[in-house]
Amino acid sequence: MKKIGSFLLIMMLSFSAVACGKGSNEVKDAAKEAAIEETVEENGAQEESSAADADQSSEKEEASGETAISETSAESATQSASDGSAETKDKASSETSESAALEKSGSEQTQNTPEGTPKDEASNESQSNAESAEAEKAAPAVQGYGRMVFVGDSRSVDMFSADVNEISGETYNGITVFCIDGGKYDDMVNYISGYGTDNFDTLVSWMGCNDFGNFSQYGPYYDQLLAQGKQIVVCTVGPTKDECLLDDMDWYYYPNSNQINYNNSLVSWANSKGVKVIDLYSYISGSSTISVVPTDGIHYLPQPTTELWSVITSSLK
Repeated sequence: MKKIGSFLLIMMLSFSAVACGKGSNEVKDAAKEAAIEETVEENGAQEESSAADADQSSEKEEASGETAISETSAESATQSASDGSAETKDKASSETSESAALEKSGSEQTQNTPEGTPKDEASNESQSNAESAEAEKAAPAVQGYGRMVFVGDSRSVDMFSADVNEISGETYNGITVFCIDGGKYDDMVNYISGYGTDNFDTLVSWMGCNDFGNFSQYGPYYDQLLAQGKQIVVCTVGPTKDECLLDDMDWYYYPNSNQINYNNSLVSWANSKGVKVIDLYSYISGSSTISVVPTDGIHYLPQPTTELWSVITSSLK
């Protein structure tokens, strides 16, 4: 618009100059000045326009920078929130895993805590029974008798074994045992002397069957032990079966009457000394489980006759 106006001004001046008779030089000068002013105005306008454009561009850049900063902050906040959420999730997952592990461990421990499986219980029970049997053999049968020693003849051997003829110094129920087939008074004395009177407090004796009814030597010997402070427990001699005795010799030495005579003297002595008597004669005579061997009339069945040993030990309690 300014250019059109300047052009029109120049034309008018030109027409005016012609009309007014002015010279061409003046017209040229005027036109030149007008052109210079127009150029100056145009340059000023361009500079103002450039400045405005620069300001607008700066404002855009600032706005863009603020937008970028805002977007970066938002992204950072979002990423932080996401990281926080992931961390929380990982922590929760870790805690859950630890809790599950603890529960599993507790469950396994609970499963291992009970008394055991039937197989373990059976194994433990078997071991316990074996230990109990061994302990029963080794442990003292009674209290109050101190250290105990037992002496007997062939019937005593049969209580522990059907295959041997002597037991020397073995321990049963805490009692040291000495016995031999055909054992008599002299055998008892030899056993006790060899073992040593200082090594026992109580003597349990099942002797007399091979002494043909003669108790006379036993009484004085027992008195000596009592004088030394020893305790004595005596067992009556078991019965024989006359009709089963083998020959005249057995009839002479082992008739049942000899067993009765020996026992009468034994009990009489024991009562006078306050000594305990275990009456095996009456027990065997009335037993339905113990019987006399039919081929010799002297020994007992079944062998080993552990029942008789149980009678002795239980009588000590």
